[in-house]
Amino acid sequence: MTQKIIPAILTSDPEDLRAKLQFFKGESEWMHIDIMDGRFVPNISVSVRDLLAPEGRAGDFRLEIHLMVQNPQAYLADCKAVGASRIIIHQEAAGDIEKALREMKAYGLQAGIALNPATPADAITRYANDIASVLVMAINPGSQGQEFMPSVLEKIPAIKKDFPHLLIGVDGGVGEANISQVLQAGAEYAVVGSKIFEAEDPVEAFRKLKEKVGIDI
Repeated sequence: MTQKIIPAILTSDPEDLRAKLQFFKGESEWMHIDIMDGRFVPNISVSVRDLLAPEGRAGDFRLEIHLMVQNPQAYLADCKAVGASRIIIHQEAAGDIEKALREMKAYGLQAGIALNPATPADAITRYANDIASVLVMAINPGSQGQEFMPSVLEKIPAIKKDFPHLLIGVDGGVGEANISQVLQAGAEYAVVGSKIFEAEDPVEAFRKLKEKVGIDI
């Protein structure tokens, strides 16, 4: 199993988005982009269409777009337009989740479900045949800098036991103090946001995390 660390961008400023994408050009295959609507979570982020950046910078990455929104299917056409690879929606979101998953398949987008800390692993059961991945949230979604909840890692073996075909990521509060714990729990990838971008040199912080856990790609 090849494990990955994926940088995450959460911002309401399109220029900040473009600058952060530029930081990681040539450094990371994947980028995780947080999209917030001010309804499912209280904050508002850049829009998906802001990824149609000058010079095609978003096109330098495989994009995982994390839709922390109430009506995810309304965002899917834009996700396709910006060349997204994987879309994460929330099991807890209002609206027709199954319809959104069907539309993702029609658009050729890889579908994933995120689970908030309080949501049990078996909540994905009804969707398991329609998704490729699960994103285990280690914080409550909506803002960066929250404290990591290690108890959520217990969901990983439960998901792997019942749904071995699913790719598992962990998002929220991941950094140097717990990155080894996350990957040793069996996650295929860890999403890291504030612990990278609050560093004086985000790229160096990213490289140090990869070195810590023996990842060289």
